[in-house]
Amino acid sequence: MEREIKKDLNHLPIIKRKVLRVDLREDHIKSIMDEIVVEDEIDVYINGEHYAAFTVLPSEVKELIIGHLLSEGIISRIEMVNDIRISRNKVDVQIDNIKISALKKPQIILAECGGSWRVPAWLWMGTKGSRNSSGMKVSSETIMKTSQTLNLMAKVYRRTGGTHSSALFDEDGKLLALSEDVSRHNAVDKVVGKAALNNVDFGRAILASTGLSLIHISEPTRPLYISYAVFCLK
Repeated sequence: MEREIKKDLNHLPIIKRKVLRVDLREDHIKSIMDEIVVEDEIDVYINGEHYAAFTVLPSEVKELIIGHLLSEGIISRIEMVNDIRISRNKVDVQIDNIKISALKKPQIILAECGGSWRVPAWLWMGTKGSRNSSGMKVSSETIMKTSQTLNLMAKVYRRTGGTHSSALFDEDGKLLALSEDVSRHNAVDKVVGKAALNNVDFGRAILASTGLSLIHISEPTRPLYISYAVFCLK
């Protein structure tokens, strides 16, 4: 398969700004220099038609798009993507054997959960996915290990406190991929895309994510047959 994927901007999306810190315990407000995360808006076009506007951290954009297409059931494998071209605020995707004429309007995928207009997977997929049958079993110790590793390895969160993080692990708790975003569902899409590009076997993977958003975290596990989902409070 021939395709051109331009290099993504994989810098940490962090800047320093003067902010007001409110200390409720000490009952005072202080002006300090602090590190904050920066979001951006990216318009995504599929086969020349406007598909969605994403509000995201401007990092791992290629992984985000691949993961979103897989999680939404728009593609069933990354080989369906012929070309991805990433510019400053625009992504052009060329996909084999797909029509997006069924969409009445582009999606608006915001950072907050529940505020986005998302396309049901049944618009793209003819059949529903079946239940995972890998037989994979995971110990409680491994579950705890995934939670600890997720919080330890989330670099942007540890510096700013302003992101969610998601990660995939194998059945022994070994880290396979990790991503961050202000939006928890974007973080999941990023880590799914990163893992897919590295040929991770989703059927023997554990998805760990911060927060408790069942609607945005459990749905992507269905078309990918991810075995386990772990929800971690920060």
